[in-house]
Amino acid sequence: MVSESVRSAIIELHCGGRSNPEICKTLKLRRDALKRVLDRFWDTGDVKDRPRSGRERTARTPQVREAVWKMIKRNPDRSITKLAKTYKIGYASMHKLVTEDLHFKSYKISRGHLLTDAKKAERLQKCKKLRAESRGSGFANVVLSDEKIFII
Repeated sequence: MVSESVRSAIIELHCGGRSNPEICKTLKLRRDALKRVLDRFWDTGDVKDRPRSGRERTARTPQVREAVWKMIKRNPDRSITKLAKTYKIGYASMHKLVTEDLHFKSYKISRGHLLTDAKKAERLQKCKKLRAESRGSGFANVVLSDEKIFII
């Protein structure tokens, strides 16, 4: 692919009266690359890239991206499913928008047990009691297994 500066140089040399082989030799181009640039110039009158073909984005537009970013900043607890329903786009599109475009990671905060000083002391007492019982004959009849059923 030929850069825009080289394309401009091709047009200047061509309009200056230079022949195609001279232009190719001067700029070290292949004939087909030169022909494409000249054809584009005669078709459009310019050497800039043509607009690309293909379907445009409808769900992950900059406007939606900005609105979703503001909504997440306002309420980070909102789920991707609710965001998708709010903007009437698919879950997968919203997930890509949040993770790839906005670089957010979704997670759910889980609650765990609160280990207070009183609970720590209680656990310590239980552990000491179990350890003392295991030294004597308190655990003589206890069998540790992998839950396989067997008969003694």
